[in-house]
Amino acid sequence: MFIGYQGIDVLPVQRAIHALRTTVYPSLQPQPATWKANNLPSSQEATGRRRIAFVSTWFRNHSVGKLLLGVIEHLDRTKFHIEIYRCVHFLQLPDELTDAFRRVADTYTELPVDMDDALALLRREYIDVLIYPELGMDEWTLSLAHHRIAPVQCVFWGHPITTGNPVVDYFISSEYFVSDFFDSDDNPRDDKNDSADKKDSADTFIHHGTHFSEQVVLFRGLGTFFTQVPGSVI
Repeated sequence: MFIGYQGIDVLPVQRAIHALRTTVYPSLQPQPATWKANNLPSSQEATGRRRIAFVSTWFRNHSVGKLLLGVIEHLDRTKFHIEIYRCVHFLQLPDELTDAFRRVADTYTELPVDMDDALALLRREYIDVLIYPELGMDEWTLSLAHHRIAPVQCVFWGHPITTGNPVVDYFISSEYFVSDFFDSDDNPRDDKNDSADKKDSADTFIHHGTHFSEQVVLFRGLGTFFTQVPGSVI
């Protein structure tokens, strides 16, 4: 995914790659038009908590794991039921950071290596919001992301570029991670005067950039929480 670091608009390329993958692998073709995300049932528990699922290969001693563990740990459990689904298609053995993710999650599951089995498992859970910490570091997770699993599907900041994927609804990142290049003709964005950016809360805002296939939600801060693993190299 080095294309994301060339300072160009990658949306046309990402869309083309996504289309190529669905051509090469027919099983990744989108569902019929009659199958809508809003037809998926909500899981909201009697307690009122929403089920938030994180899906990744990198719940381990890796940059994604180190930056994500603290975020998950500090989510409000009175509002959210947090589920971890670890992809184990080529890194099956856990490590100390994997064990930490297991402890902070309400539920922890290792997904089957078979894609169809993994999809069936995830869809049985009636997840409300599915979050990929990154998309682009391995082909298996990229392929999984071709499918609609939850009513709302998001990707975090693991790669600072659009996925070009029509079933990923939101790109969640930091105002410091999305370059002003993507706003308009290299002109820096003025938060106070730019009507294209809508304030959503004191901590986030909606950015209506044209170089993303997703709706962009940016934190007014890093949106990460670094965890140092004892004995590891940063």
